[in-house]
Amino acid sequence: MWWLALALCLAGAFCEADAESVADAMQVTGNTSEDLGAFLAALLTNSIIVIACLVAFSVLRPLFPKIFANNVLNGTAPAAPAQKFWALASVQVTTEQAVESMGLDVAMLSEFCKLCMLISGVLSVPLILVLSPLHYYCGGGAAGDDSLSYIDMGNVNINHPWLYYVHACIVWGVCIVVQICVYRAQTKFLALRFRWLEDLPMPRANTILIERIPSEYCSDAKLREFFSQTFSPEDIQDVHIVKEAQKLVELVASRDSYKRRLYDAQLMLERDGKRPQGRDSWRCWGPQEDVIDFCTQRSEELQAQVEEERARILQASATDGGGVNSASGFVTFTRRSEAEKALDLRYSANRNNWLVSMPPDPSTIRWHDLVKPTWLKVWLAVAGYAVVILLYLFWIPLAALITRVGKSVDAGPFQPFWAGLAPIIGMQIMLAFMPTILLGIFQFFFALKADVWSQHQLQIWYFVFQLVFVVLATAIGNSLWSSIEKLALDPFSIFALLAEKLPVATHFYMNYLVLQWTSHAIALLRASSLVKFLMWKTLYTEEEAREMAEPEDQSFHGMGSRQSRMMIIMTICIVFSTMSPLVAPLTFIHFGLCRLIYGYLTVFAETRKSDLGGAFWVTQLKHVQLSAMLYCVLMIGMLSGRCPGNKIPMYIAIPALLFMFIMYYNFCKTFDWTKLSFEEIIKLPGLGAGKSTDEAYIQPELLDGSQGRSVEDGMAARLHSSPAAGSIGRSEANPDEVDTHRGESIQNARKACTLGEQSSMDRE
Repeated sequence: MWWLALALCLAGAFCEADAESVADAMQVTGNTSEDLGAFLAALLTNSIIVIACLVAFSVLRPLFPKIFANNVLNGTAPAAPAQKFWALASVQVTTEQAVESMGLDVAMLSEFCKLCMLISGVLSVPLILVLSPLHYYCGGGAAGDDSLSYIDMGNVNINHPWLYYVHACIVWGVCIVVQICVYRAQTKFLALRFRWLEDLPMPRANTILIERIPSEYCSDAKLREFFSQTFSPEDIQDVHIVKEAQKLVELVASRDSYKRRLYDAQLMLERDGKRPQGRDSWRCWGPQEDVIDFCTQRSEELQAQVEEERARILQASATDGGGVNSASGFVTFTRRSEAEKALDLRYSANRNNWLVSMPPDPSTIRWHDLVKPTWLKVWLAVAGYAVVILLYLFWIPLAALITRVGKSVDAGPFQPFWAGLAPIIGMQIMLAFMPTILLGIFQFFFALKADVWSQHQLQIWYFVFQLVFVVLATAIGNSLWSSIEKLALDPFSIFALLAEKLPVATHFYMNYLVLQWTSHAIALLRASSLVKFLMWKTLYTEEEAREMAEPEDQSFHGMGSRQSRMMIIMTICIVFSTMSPLVAPLTFIHFGLCRLIYGYLTVFAETRKSDLGGAFWVTQLKHVQLSAMLYCVLMIGMLSGRCPGNKIPMYIAIPALLFMFIMYYNFCKTFDWTKLSFEEIIKLPGLGAGKSTDEAYIQPELLDGSQGRSVEDGMAARLHSSPAAGSIGRSEANPDEVDTHRGESIQNARKACTLGEQSSMDRE
């Protein structure tokens, strides 16, 4: 998707930048006297849709348990909702149970919903019971015919003698509530995080990832020798330098594709009673052949090439000049305390070398990114950030282009209807694809240790996009670049700019909040996964169909997109709730619905994803505090502009911004959540408190035959589970034997590396 981002940037660059404003492009409308009727209609419509989705889900869940309750079927869910109402099961799941079954990131997603419910609920009480009546009865009627603004700040007259003092105190109240809730939530998270660290399984708990290794140590033998100078040789269990194995990866992928096609052909033979005919995957013409025969032949040929290439890589890696060793590697220790010591050591005076960190889960590592040289990683990252920034800068003219294209289509007698609907449809499509575009940029340009880190990047940058083009839409005007230029020349103008532009569209954000209820309710139906499951079920078994239907679209329903979309709602609550008090209770309902929906989906329905151990949560709390800072800037500007004859309310509110900066700095420095203290480490068992796995920090393609055997035996096991599997004539496979094969292949790979190290030392 990175190429699509570049194409969009080029398209936007050739558009007229002054065609329309960001607010027009994002369909952000100002407050009018007709907003009350529109809001009530939106509230009623979206409430009906939400209820319909909840009812539909209650009907579909028992009909398709593989899609809506698979974690109950396989025993990973903490409770059995089949025996109780699903909503009750969702609410009753504790944070500890969610951590154990689906990981810390999933558990903290529900905790963030609770945190937002707490903040919005606490703010709702004084805003609705105190501030709204004051606006209505004492504001002075500045709202005029806009009846929805009677309880808003817009109903307060300029230079009101005393009501702006109340707002200055409210600013302090909002900041204090946010900080108390954030600090308490982070304290609770630390206990969960440290428990998660204690329970890390082997070998992850006892392994370190090293990047930018100097060239003289880029071999297994040399790296082991280097660490043996600091640690006892008995404490070093395994050393693996990441190998350049792109050709081997392609061979393995090609072999497995033929094995998969062979398996599909055998299923067709079982279903239709005749051997399927077809062409090889790279041929588009010529006579058709027996698919089973040529897939069997090609997979055997590729298997021989795989073994030959694997042997070449292992032999070449034993020498410094073999050309296959990268500057990244893994060192696994026998004791966790030694791994923790290794994480804290300073290995060189040059801080650009020997970058040591805790590794991700072995099954999620992006090996091809670790192989890239340092200079290439740096330049690709620079290019990636440049593409993201250009995409943001040219978003406004691109939106204008989409609007013009939509309006230029001749719909005949439906032209008036189409002229109003086409721009909205076009922008909604672009907004829906934005997470996909950003995710493609991160995965192509950025050197990521694991795919889940692209979700973390998406969380940050998608939030920035929504903050700029949704929350600040009315303040940007016609060009993001011109707005940045003006603020660079006069930074303090941001107070007046936000105070002048943001309050005019508070009713839009109320409707926006209500609309998001429908978005989350539709996600509960898992429509994409359900359709794919029904489609694949016509050929495969139910379990195979479920595996092929999972996971859900990670660009929109992944952890990064979900977190950023939730965070922008919380930002709207913090920024606009004082100006429009109804925003706070609407936000409370929103996060209550999110807690109900995602508390069920992530624990009982969706597959377990790779876990960063709370990185998404910490980023969310930082974003909450940054949103509170934005709120302070807005309110300082409003108190200055709406009370020009009395600056005291503004002076009361200014220290609140300083307070937020100090508390944010203290938050970043006080809470060290990244790793355990050494006092806790020495209390752990030598091999880590968590259970061990049979995985190793060795590239899967280098495991002696493991990839091919696991694919073949997995297919055989699935065929064996089918009622009519006997007619195909495939061999049976025991799942325990597959694990045994993997364990043997890991040992064989270790032996090969050890022999290579020994031969290298013998030559020396």
